[in-house]
Amino acid sequence: MPCLFQIMVLMMFKQYIDMILQSTAAVPAEPPPSFDDSITRVRRGAQQQLRQAQAEAYDLQLKYDETRASPKTPLHESPSTPELFDERRCTIRHSV
Repeated sequence: MPCLFQIMVLMMFKQYIDMILQSTAAVPAEPPPSFDDSITRVRRGAQQQLRQAQAEAYDLQLKYDETRASPKTPLHESPSTPELFDERRCTIRHSV
């Protein structure tokens, strides 16, 4: 026959377990994401990347159009640019 002390310890242990179960039951667990949610997240990410790429392409096209529309000065006439090609330093070697 169990003694009174063992019964009290078991009752305290039961109360402790009940308290833990009640505290975990109060916090609802998030349901795992469904396959459709994953597809939706991936699709949104891809659409955002597509929009960013389109915006970058549009900006590059504008810059390209601006450079094509601007008047060009030949390099040898421009005083601010150094000469890019020096014929005296250029040597052509033929392989035998």
